[in-house]
Amino acid sequence: MRLIEAIRAGPSQQMTHRQRRCYYAGMTGVSATKALTVRDIPTAVLDEISGRAARSGRSLQEYVRGHLVEWASRPEPDDWAAQVRARKAATGGGRLGDLALRDAELP
Repeated sequence: MRLIEAIRAGPSQQMTHRQRRCYYAGMTGVSATKALTVRDIPTAVLDEISGRAARSGRSLQEYVRGHLVEWASRPEPDDWAAQVRARKAATGGGRLGDLALRDAELP
């Protein structure tokens, strides 16, 4: 099965590993994938995460990948605080209501 035919047909058991990677990369808009190995996960933690994945109808890999993508999309608390400080400095540090009143009074 050629790669383009495999992508059009959807995932199947006849696809090679490379073809499956290309298919799923195309589905998610990801051009390249990387692997991550996490060692020494406590059994209770792995059992809980596996159960959550199963209850959501996803594989453990899909479940963890989804949470990693979501986690990476949010700023770290220190970065978020720096953004808030910068925004306050740029706006004069007022509360939202005060800023709205100030802006409403502008000519």
